[in-house]
This record gives sequence, C-alpha cells and structure tokens, in this order.
Amino acid sequence: MLDPRVMWYPSWVIYAVVLTVALVGVVRVVNQDLIWGVFTCLFVRPSSSTNFRETMGIMGKTYWLLVLNYAIISSVFALLVIQRLALEWHPLYILAPMIIFLHPIVALMITSFFTGEWRRMRENIQVINMSYQLMGLVLIPLTIILLLNPAFFYQIAYVGAIIFWVFYVVRLYRGGSYAIQNNIPWYYIILYLCSLEIIPLAVFYKLIT
Repeated sequence: MLDPRVMWYPSWVIYAVVLTVALVGVVRVVNQDLIWGVFTCLFVRPSSSTNFRETMGIMGKTYWLLVLNYAIISSVFALLVIQRLALEWHPLYILAPMIIFLHPIVALMITSFFTGEWRRMRENIQVINMSYQLMGLVLIPLTIILLLNPAFFYQIAYVGAIIFWVFYVVRLYRGGSYAIQNNIPWYYIILYLCSLEIIPLAVFYKLIT
C-alpha cells in the first residue's frame, strides 16, 4: 500500500496555483495578442506591434491580470523555497519578488522625473512590466512540478535562479540599448545603474542575509 503524500506546504498554496492558471486562461481567451506580446517582449520592442495600445497597453484589464499572476505565483514559489530549505521566516522573503518587480519601475520613474525623459522611458518601463509577466508565466509549470515532486527541488531552484538572472541581464541590456538609441546622455545611464539598480539591490541582499 502506498504511503500517503506528506504535505510540506500550506494547503492554500494549491488554491493559489489554481488561481494563477485560471488567470492565465482568462487572459488567453480574452486577449490572445497579449500572451504573444509577453513572450516576445525580450526580443521585440512593444511599440512595434500595430495594435500595441489596444492589446498590450497598461490600461487594459488583462494586462493587470498577468501582473497579478506574477505577484501570486512568484510569492508562492518564494514560500516553497523557504519551506523546503527550512529558513527562518521573514516577510521580506515573500515580498522579495514584488520588490524586485517594482524596484526598476520606480527607479525609472524617478530618473524620468529628474531628467524630463518620461516619453523615452515609458517604453522601457513597459518592457520591464512584460518581462516580469513572462517570468510569472514561466514560474507556473516550475511551481507545479515542485509541488508534485519535491525531489526535484534543487534542480528547479537552480533553473528558477538562472531564469531570474537571465531576465535581469536581458532587461538591463534592452534598457541600455533603448536609452542609447534615444540619445539619452551616458552619464544619466551610469547614474541610473549605480544609484537605482546596483546599490538598492545590494542593500536588499544585505537585509535578507
């Protein structure tokens, strides 16, 4: 007779994952172009889409459903990592994914405020949003695999870490390239990277460790 599966995570995690799948399903039915736009955001400029504002604009309801999906699934994934590693509980661990998501957006908004380059920064902010929406989509199958078979924890954790850093490096590259193409002064770029990217992440890392 098979031994009963030991539940090593809170029962509500299952409902949270089901909710994320439902959110993506709703977006897929209502707005197919948004899903496609999210998957191509790392390689194609969002504004190159002829129906960008209608299908991928930040005012669309389906757009925010994918943001909500990232918020839920990334927090669940972080919780599972904490549970599996038996780490001491700290709210920053669960809030970390949303802090990482909001940090570059707030940083760009601050930069655009002081430089008066809001129009040029807007598309870069859009790319950041869609990049994390894509990360939310990628985390769903990884989270489901981890729930079904925790024996693959370390492999999935490594894959998740690699995905995060790949997204982070590509985001910085895309942002830098876009800034150069729009003739934003190089000293603004250096100031942004040093003061609003590197230092805050270093401080956050110090806090959680």
